[in-house]
Amino acid sequence: MKATLLHRSFFALVLCGAFVAAPAFAETARLTMEIKPSPSIPDDPNFRATQTAILTKNEILFPVIQKLGLDKAYAKAPDEVARQLKNNIAVNEIRDTSLIQIAVTDTDLQRAADIATAIAKQYQEMRIRNLRTEVEQRLAEMKDELRGLEERTAAASAKMTELRKELGVIDPDPESINAVMPTKNFAAREAAMDEQAAQVQRLDTQVQTLKALPADLFRDTLAALKIKDPVIEHVLPRLSDLAAEEARLLATGAVETDAQIRGLRAERESFRQTIRERSASLLQAQEAALKIEQQSLANAREELAKEREQATRRVDQRYVEAKSYYLMTKALMQTVKQRYAAKRFDAPLNFEPVKIWELPDRTSR
Repeated sequence: MKATLLHRSFFALVLCGAFVAAPAFAETARLTMEIKPSPSIPDDPNFRATQTAILTKNEILFPVIQKLGLDKAYAKAPDEVARQLKNNIAVNEIRDTSLIQIAVTDTDLQRAADIATAIAKQYQEMRIRNLRTEVEQRLAEMKDELRGLEERTAAASAKMTELRKELGVIDPDPESINAVMPTKNFAAREAAMDEQAAQVQRLDTQVQTLKALPADLFRDTLAALKIKDPVIEHVLPRLSDLAAEEARLLATGAVETDAQIRGLRAERESFRQTIRERSASLLQAQEAALKIEQQSLANAREELAKEREQATRRVDQRYVEAKSYYLMTKALMQTVKQRYAAKRFDAPLNFEPVKIWELPDRTSR
């Protein structure tokens, strides 16, 4: 038990009461005091000596005199009784323990026991009261600190918002220090580039389709691709008419060697050659248009990227500093708020700063 007490941050106080008339009696009470209300507060090396000295101070003795009516019992004024009690109290540390022994000498056994007990309880009440006051003061200080930080954070946020509007900063996330903060709005440019990219995709589809397209499907496919060419629109119907005329002649008995059949076929081949040449020309035009659009899109993207980089670098330093200050103040406020909440939760004393282990034994001698 002694080894356990010595390794903890408290010590015990033994109060003894006795009277001087023969036979002399000694009354004993034991109590334990915890030094600080919170482990975060370091131990005071002088705390034990200070507290043991308080046990014989007027702030302890006068309430004891009043509660026990010792001024009437001794028929003396309270200050004279206090001086007498100080002469009748001896304080001694018990070696190799965390106990302090106080011997109270009196001619009346019961009164000696009552004085010893009253001193212990009065000290116990004073310690609890002082510790509660200390906690309340600390909470009040933290509350004032938190209120000040809340005001500073609100002011910093308002300043940051004011600068953002004044300087035209588009900050996608004012609560993040890593957010991009350009001074220009690129939304319209981005929308235009999206449309340009779609146009490039359409042209690429047209080119790939034209490369694989048979001549007889040109007219319908061009219409589907929304490509208009007056030459092909004129030739394709004529080519169909020639094919129909040749079929009619063959059906009426004409032979392939007939001059009319050979003329129709020569004309059809001429039209096919026109279609091939025109198709090649259309394909080249579409490929050229695709290259132009691709290069234009690449240039636009490169230009926008450069402008973004420049805009980000050009963010006014005033806004950067205002935002940094706001975020720093906000983080500090949140830390203090958490500490304050934890302190309020732990504020009620969950330990006994003074514990009376043993009341005076009125039968001891």
